Formats: sequence, structure tokens, C-alpha cells
Amino acid sequence: MRRRTPATQVTTDLLDVEEAAMYLACGPRLIRRLVYEKRITVVRIGRNVLRIRRSELDRFLEANTRPRLTESERFVAGLVRRKS
Repeated sequence: MRRRTPATQVTTDLLDVEEAAMYLACGPRLIRRLVYEKRITVVRIGRNVLRIRRSELDRFLEANTRPRLTESERFVAGLVRRKS
């Protein structure tokens, strides 16, 4: 069984896979896939324990954020039809 230290005692920048998934609002499977694909870097603690820096998740979000399209760009891309 895994022991956890209460958050009031330790504040850390390192998140486990489940915490990282909650931070990105996705499932732990996606986090593991991103690690496997080396799209996010991890800190290995021992053989089977890995942690992900919160700043690394923020970097990933920034790198994968797309700007919002304007109405005319959406029309050109075929995502919206011209209003009659």
C-alpha cells in the first residue's frame, strides 16, 4: 500500500502520474503515453517511480495550445458556412 504525506506537510513541484492527469484533466493513460513518446520529461526516482514537474506540464500545455480561429479563418477552413 502506498503511503502519502499530507499536503500540508509537503508542497512539491513533482507530481505522480495520477496527479499529473488531474492537473491536465485527462486520464493517467495519456500521461503514460506522453512519457513513452518522450513528449514530456520525467524525473525517475528509483526503478519504477517517476515524477513529472508541474513546470514541464505547463510547458507542454503552452507548446500544444492553438490560437482561436477568427470567423473568416473558420470559413476558409470549411468549418463554418457563410450566413445567408
